[in-house]
Amino acid sequence: MELSKFLKCLLVVLSVISLLTSMVSVSFSQQRIPPGQYATLAEYQKISGKKITKFNEAPQLTELVKQGKLPPVEKRLPDEPAVVEPIEEIGQYGGTLQGPHLGRSPQYTRITYEPLVRWNLDTNKVIPNVAKSWKISNGGKIITFYLRKGMKWSDGEPFTADDVLFWYEDIILNKDITPVFPSWLLAGGKPGKVEKVDTYTVRFVFEVPYTFLLQRIASGQDCYAPKHYLKKFHPKYTSMDEIMKQAKEESFDAW
Repeated sequence: MELSKFLKCLLVVLSVISLLTSMVSVSFSQQRIPPGQYATLAEYQKISGKKITKFNEAPQLTELVKQGKLPPVEKRLPDEPAVVEPIEEIGQYGGTLQGPHLGRSPQYTRITYEPLVRWNLDTNKVIPNVAKSWKISNGGKIITFYLRKGMKWSDGEPFTADDVLFWYEDIILNKDITPVFPSWLLAGGKPGKVEKVDTYTVRFVFEVPYTFLLQRIASGQDCYAPKHYLKKFHPKYTSMDEIMKQAKEESFDAW
């Protein structure tokens, strides 16, 4: 098995695991969030008149906090977490998770679905997720995403615009990892570009208006990867001798 194939599989898993994400409302220009889904704590307080002063977590995580293996939940949340009210009630931890899907693919998608923006529960509207909001400008040729400050990967490293740029410049534009440019990043047959604006802002730039970019991303297109972790397997950041050494240690015969 080649390491590049392993890397592609690893990207899918790592790009979604344990990101502290949330949801916000949007459309071509952002609108008021529907009841039950709030962009931030401030949005929730403004609309509902209620104030959240305490956060909860799984009992297993509480135990890790007590053991000093995890920071308190307040320290792990992004600066602007979303608030999602349950349809019926808050679920209980433990037991068997029941679902209507058959086969492995739907179940895999369900637990790894964390794109920049996502579909709402009725699947009739795109709402923010990893990105707290966005703006469409220049007649639909530029889509700017505003990430949530304070989000972290599962190992505690910050999630920033550099992770989006790494995905684009070092994975999508790398011919060894991505031999064919993704069709969903084409507009008018021409490839789009991804640019970093600042630490928590990125923009997708196209030569023609891309009306359905948000819908494409919400349908499961990953737009980021953990640069701090994956760069040790990437020849742009690590020597091939070291990469091949790591590959052989993991029983891979090639990068």
